[in-house]
Amino acid sequence: MGSVSRLVTGILVIIFCMSAMVKLTPRFDAKAHEFMKKEFKKFARVSPQTQLFNTKVNPTQFMRTFAFIEGFIGLFILTGPKEVSLLASVVGIVLQGSVIQMMYKLGNPRFTYIPASVAIALLVVNIALLITSKDEQQQRIKKE
Repeated sequence: MGSVSRLVTGILVIIFCMSAMVKLTPRFDAKAHEFMKKEFKKFARVSPQTQLFNTKVNPTQFMRTFAFIEGFIGLFILTGPKEVSLLASVVGIVLQGSVIQMMYKLGNPRFTYIPASVAIALLVVNIALLITSKDEQQQRIKKE
């Protein structure tokens, strides 16, 4: 069970941290950064904030905010205690759900939902693994 948990955690950290880096800087991957800039111009028109509160969203700030949240999710899943990792996973599900919602509103083809859907599935598996795993402290106490 421990190796599966480490594998899922590793994949999630790579997904969220790489995604954050691509959104934050063109130095990581210039083509992907430009693609994200174009996508976030579209996303800003149909973001939940725009839909719910009738406000304009700055696409650059929206992309940076998204990137920081994704980066923190990756870091908290990797380094946080069980509760923090659980919370980061839930926030990740909400974030990826909003990505799917924005793609749906834009009329994107359904196959474009696959990356966000895979991330949600991995986050759900991560939550299940975290809930069913015993705390490290409890395991140490039993060994002594």
